[in-house]
Amino acid sequence: ETQCQDDGRWDPPVPVCERMLRCAYPPAIANGKPSSQDMAVFTSGMSVNYSCEPGYSLTGQASIYCTPSGTWSPAPPWCAGVLCITPEIQNGRKVDGRGPFYRPKDTVRFECDPGYTLNGSRQIRYDGRWDPPVPVCERSFDVLRCVSPPAIANGKPSSQDLAVFTSGMSVNYSCEPGYSLTGQASIYCTASGTWSPAPPRCAVSEVLCIAPEIENGRKVDGPFPSGTYVNYSCEPGYALHGEASVYCTTSGTWSHPSPLCEGERIFGGCGVPTRHFYSYKDNVTFECDPGYTMKGHSLSQCQTDDTWDPPLPVCEPGKCQNSDLFPGFCLFFGWWMFVNYHCDLDYSLLEEASFHCTVSGACSLNVKVCFSSICCFPLPRSVRQTCKRI
Repeated sequence: ETQCQDDGRWDPPVPVCERMLRCAYPPAIANGKPSSQDMAVFTSGMSVNYSCEPGYSLTGQASIYCTPSGTWSPAPPWCAGVLCITPEIQNGRKVDGRGPFYRPKDTVRFECDPGYTLNGSRQIRYDGRWDPPVPVCERSFDVLRCVSPPAIANGKPSSQDLAVFTSGMSVNYSCEPGYSLTGQASIYCTASGTWSPAPPRCAVSEVLCIAPEIENGRKVDGPFPSGTYVNYSCEPGYALHGEASVYCTTSGTWSHPSPLCEGERIFGGCGVPTRHFYSYKDNVTFECDPGYTMKGHSLSQCQTDDTWDPPLPVCEPGKCQNSDLFPGFCLFFGWWMFVNYHCDLDYSLLEEASFHCTVSGACSLNVKVCFSSICCFPLPRSVRQTCKRI
């Protein structure tokens, strides 16, 4: 409020409206929450208080406020879990639940020793405190006994060796392989001499076996239900070692270990192979020792019928052939042999007088030639004579 003065002024001065910065929604904290969850706008000066869920305690300042700069101050608190020590019960025991410390929402179940009756709840939960309270096992002078735990099809209770079942005692059920438990696995003997809750039942469960797979074997599609038979087979060139037929058991496993597909052993005996046994599609390259020539193909492959294709080659002693040495004759020489030439009377040898047969089957020198020659006898100078080669 302001008033106009006789000097033309407003007293007090006219106020000014300034835009105020808003704060974002209060920061969320784990296991806790702020008090003003229903508000959408937070302006400077507004504050909120934090609280924790049951079983957690607040650490830090519970209240924070929105500053003119649009931020919250101080930093929000956090909620730390409160640990609880294992609840003790006399004349009884804990049958389910973790320990020795408990966090919020942890549960514990109890049962009493024979001759004692449970007074209170069998199961309690921790939420900052035990709820309901820890029960008490009281001595009962007129204890009603429970009959043996009910039998169930395809299953059995855990305490089959006990003869007496008193109030507070419990048993657990389990199913045979191939069956799954439906209902609560544990039942207990009540003070009235009956079992509670109703016993569970064992229903047929769908057991599947993973599709078998072996190296170098034919693949089959799966999975397979229990009782299904599968026959193994190998790829061409491989032999099966092990059980060829297996079936899926009720436990989800195969009746026998997977067999092996191994390459058939084929002897390769020509030349000097790198190993003694070969499998399907193996290739071998052959070469002959010095002085031998190959008859056949140098490369051969192992086939599915345990044969080589093309057939294995043969290494034969090397030979040199030259039909030009003497007309009308074909001479053969071993690679180790040397041959010396000599000419008939009145003939002369051109170039070297010998050659030898090489490992490759070729002659070391070309064929020699014998030249005919005639010598002129000396005559007096007055006699004219002409000499010529024939």
